[in-house]
Amino acid sequence: MSGTEAADMRTAEYPRPSHFVLHLSDVAASLGAQVIWAMGNHDDRGNFRTELLGQEPSYEPIDHVYDVDGLRIITLDTTVPGYHYGEISDSQLIWLAQQLAVPAPHGTILALHHPPVPCVLDLAVLVELRDQPRLADVLRGSDVRSILAGHLHYSTTATFAGIPVSVASATCYTQDLNVPAGALRGRDGAQGFNLVHVYPETVVHSVVPIGSYDTVGEYVTAEETARRLADEGVRIPDAGDPAVTPVRV
Repeated sequence: MSGTEAADMRTAEYPRPSHFVLHLSDVAASLGAQVIWAMGNHDDRGNFRTELLGQEPSYEPIDHVYDVDGLRIITLDTTVPGYHYGEISDSQLIWLAQQLAVPAPHGTILALHHPPVPCVLDLAVLVELRDQPRLADVLRGSDVRSILAGHLHYSTTATFAGIPVSVASATCYTQDLNVPAGALRGRDGAQGFNLVHVYPETVVHSVVPIGSYDTVGEYVTAEETARRLADEGVRIPDAGDPAVTPVRV
């Protein structure tokens, strides 16, 4: 979760503990998955630590390193309390460089809220990540395979220091990129999230729209898919299999 989850965790709207957090934890447990949180510009560091991390409240940056079967995931706090733009302090950059000094077995995914990409909406320049070249200096030549971010409220991709960047849209409101140049309009539509598949030699980022839509053509069940693949002698490797692409057997 790349930010903006816990801003009002102790208000009446989000009773403690948050129903959203409990529900998401249940879903993750059913999938055998781990929920990893990153700070967003609407989040409060004290509440974030208390409600999501089970820690004592503190207003220091929330940076963490996770190991998921040899894949290192680093969450970097780009927030500035009381403001909406992003910034990374000198001490954070030093800490990040120390973490990346030794490569992880399967590389690193960096998750942060403010994406290190140009903003295509003029007014959004005011809330972008500042001093991006300093972050690039730390990341260039490291084992970071992908950068995951949010904040912009529209889906976009780019490269940064030679690393793919995947920006998820939002599940609340999104930005309308059809507006005239220089304008800005939030809208209640086109919500979505990103689905990320990490393979040995590549990382695939897919945009998943949220909504219910009419079926076009044939609906094929998982069981029918398995049967058709078996008929063609095709096996799709399970997670953790060293193969990347479907193979014929």
